[in-house]
Amino acid sequence: MQTSSVIKLIAVTFFMASLSGCAWFGKKPTESRKEVTGTPGVTEQQPVQEPVQTGGAGEANLSSGSSLEDSIKKAQNVFYFDFDKSIVKTEDYKDLEVHAGYLTSDPSKKVHIVGHADERGTREYNLALGERRAKAVTEVLQAQGVKQEQATVTSYGEEAPAALGHNEEAWSLNRRAEVLY
Repeated sequence: MQTSSVIKLIAVTFFMASLSGCAWFGKKPTESRKEVTGTPGVTEQQPVQEPVQTGGAGEANLSSGSSLEDSIKKAQNVFYFDFDKSIVKTEDYKDLEVHAGYLTSDPSKKVHIVGHADERGTREYNLALGERRAKAVTEVLQAQGVKQEQATVTSYGEEAPAALGHNEEAWSLNRRAEVLY
């Protein structure tokens, strides 16, 4: 009878850990949340590997005489999408060109592109949409010389929001693809 009790205890522990979002079961680590401007009660979640968003399109230029590492730090690495779209915006091409230059300078360098969606739509649809967004960014990089084996793609769909909330301000921050090294 003791063996049966131990098995029940293990089963209950496993179940409770999965409900609580234990790291063993795929919970993504986060550092902090901050309020989105202008919307009380809406918070923005900061990932542990925080994307660098200093600079903007055109600001990071490889020919400016700075090193590739300096250029990559200035280039944005979060690219936002319109609702239900997976088309990379024209203004993002300049920063993606910097990322491509960094990756083509050393074929052993790897990049991970993570696609996201807002909460609207089914879980399955949003996973597919996040994947299309990540692949769209990858295709732009590959068109600029990045080898296919240098880039991996993942989609979190709606599961890892940058901003919590049920309004356009939060949703627009969640429709994104992140370039992570």
